[in-house]
Amino acid sequence: MSAKKNQGKKTETRDDAKHRRKGPVREFIESILVALIAVMILRSTVVQAYHVPTGSMKNTVLVGDFLLVNKFIYGARTPDAIPFTSITLPHLRFPAFKDPENGEIVVFKFPPDPKTDYVKRCIATPGQTVEVRFGDVYVDDRPEGKAEKIDSMYDPEDGHYTELYRITRDDGMQYTIRRFADKDKALENYPKIYLPRKGDKVFLTVDRHVPYRREGDDIYISVHRKFPYERAISRYEGHDLKVNGETIRIDGRETQSYTFESDYYFMMGDNRDNSLDSRHWGFVPRANIVGEALVIYWSWNKYRYEPLYRIYNRVRWERLGTLLN
Repeated sequence: MSAKKNQGKKTETRDDAKHRRKGPVREFIESILVALIAVMILRSTVVQAYHVPTGSMKNTVLVGDFLLVNKFIYGARTPDAIPFTSITLPHLRFPAFKDPENGEIVVFKFPPDPKTDYVKRCIATPGQTVEVRFGDVYVDDRPEGKAEKIDSMYDPEDGHYTELYRITRDDGMQYTIRRFADKDKALENYPKIYLPRKGDKVFLTVDRHVPYRREGDDIYISVHRKFPYERAISRYEGHDLKVNGETIRIDGRETQSYTFESDYYFMMGDNRDNSLDSRHWGFVPRANIVGEALVIYWSWNKYRYEPLYRIYNRVRWERLGTLLN
């Protein structure tokens, strides 16, 4: 009986000594580490801050704007890399509340370089067609919305006279796009293409001129390297696609059809004539979608010079808290 009591006292004495050795410095470090882990989890799954480095989304989003991005709504994903390193990790994606819709401002991993995040407006979604005729965008053969010219100005940052148009979509959503007034609209064309849906079975061609056509319920796409379908099949879906004359082989087998394994989206910047977007590098796979841009929480005019004691004048106070649409 006495031995057990003494043993219990020794255990308590060791625990007390260990607790005393922990000290305030160790407790502070542990608290900081716990907070950092919590922030990393929230950043990876719920909300993320994003800095806008280019003017491709002017006037909706400006260079120097800092955005909060809702990553939860499109399906949060676990980290795919160790922070501050290039070491990649296997990741999981949680179920989404919704998929990106036409007109929404979306942050996504840049397909040619997934380590870089881009922000653009979603113009077309899986199963739709998109086309640019003389600078005007058509989705499923209908204008993206009613366009009303609201202003014209010279933009010293872009170095062009610029026309601003308010786009009013059929669902009531409004946003402003910019087009260079001194650009030949006859040269602003993009052929009609179809945005593949996961499970779509399509027939393959090597047409150099027409990327997409439909015959009844059958969809024909060209896997010529000048069109985005070739990149989707070979790079995004990981298949070995080879074309020799009229013969198409996927993973070594000659074929005339293909079934897509992912949904694809078409993204464009609101600054239409100064935007590196889907017109240049093709589709955005569903797996690259990060989240929906929600609000501007900070805005800093990097082009405005102010002496240090008036540095506050570089803050765009009127943009803070602006909801994005």
